[in-house]
Amino acid sequence: MRQALPLLLAAGTVLLLGACDAGTPTAPAATPLASASTAVCSPSSFVSAAAAVAGRQSKLVDLAKLVTNQNAGTNVATGAVVNVFAELAGLADAGHAAGTWTSQNSTDGANLTVLGLACGTFSLTGDADHFKEALDASGLYEVRGGTDDAGGPALAHDGKGGVAAPAAGFGTWLSGRGLFYGYPISTFSVEQFGGYAMDISLARPVFGSEPAALVGAGVVALCPVNKPADLSDAGLRITKTSHILPVASSFLDCTAPSANVTRTTASGLHLALAAASGGVGGTIRNFSPHEVVFPGSVNLSFVAQPVGGTSGKLLTGTDGNALAVKVTGQNGTPWEGVRVQLTVQQNKASYIAVCGDVADTDEHGIATFPSASVNKPGGFQLIAHTVAPEADSDVDAFRPDSVVSAQFNMKNGNAPTTCQ
Repeated sequence: MRQALPLLLAAGTVLLLGACDAGTPTAPAATPLASASTAVCSPSSFVSAAAAVAGRQSKLVDLAKLVTNQNAGTNVATGAVVNVFAELAGLADAGHAAGTWTSQNSTDGANLTVLGLACGTFSLTGDADHFKEALDASGLYEVRGGTDDAGGPALAHDGKGGVAAPAAGFGTWLSGRGLFYGYPISTFSVEQFGGYAMDISLARPVFGSEPAALVGAGVVALCPVNKPADLSDAGLRITKTSHILPVASSFLDCTAPSANVTRTTASGLHLALAAASGGVGGTIRNFSPHEVVFPGSVNLSFVAQPVGGTSGKLLTGTDGNALAVKVTGQNGTPWEGVRVQLTVQQNKASYIAVCGDVADTDEHGIATFPSASVNKPGGFQLIAHTVAPEADSDVDAFRPDSVVSAQFNMKNGNAPTTCQ
């Protein structure tokens, strides 16, 4: 399988430079969940919020105290805030593992997060209710990218979803540190539902300029739950907002809990893993929502029918552009990463070579052939088809598909033969 095209970070436009005050400390649990876009920096309240989570005598409070009225909104405070987030993430991980983390802990941690965002500068903001969900049992709240941060995938506390960096690691990928946070959401795909959807976002510090674009594509993996019994295990894929993603190596163990017998039935937790390369896009939800789906089938169509021309010259469509083929799932969702090949059939049912005959679909499900040409004159039809699963794992478990174009005629261009 080829590499998925990297999707670059469109950094958020909301920067929290937070004017500071020395307001009277208040217990975060006594206040409603706030919006990071309207929160005001208060170092004393930040410390109180840390104490509500871990107690006055705690490392979390010690880290929170490094944010002051004098350094708020600077690189120093921003770095300190990320350290607080990392410590909070570790406390949540340990608390969930021990069964001691409560909903109130999540509420307190969410308010701590919002206050921290207000005292630093970040590429992405969110509401405290989302941070609370991220800190709950089914949420994801992890800091990655620093030399002292964990290098493994950022996982949801229940193990049902996560993000892994490319081989180079989180630090290289993010060009620094970042807070991954995510939570389950309602399904949104028009394809057959595979059982799980999650919204994952990424907040990164801004030190003088917007964070660098992500280099390469990481991997988003979700564990399907409540999969209908009639869906093929091998046919599950992941949809990112509006397109089906290429498959990638998995890193989650989606084994059903043995204590919950009902989840081991055919309609319960799916035992296989659907994993997909996931990049970023958008200004607020950098990673965009993901959902497990069953595409049903792979379907090809020409974006525009080929038109006649001269042999050896670029083949174009009726739209005046290079030939392109669209690939979708059964219900029309664009499918990224599918390899498409062109074959030419002559009037006498013989086949001749096509130069530039292979292309992979982009995130819009379009495979474009910028150098396709036919090296002989005559009357032809193009056949666009998927390739064997051994050459493209994206179509594994699906019936091969092909589409035949309308007939077109090529004049003799006396061009040198460049392919056989």
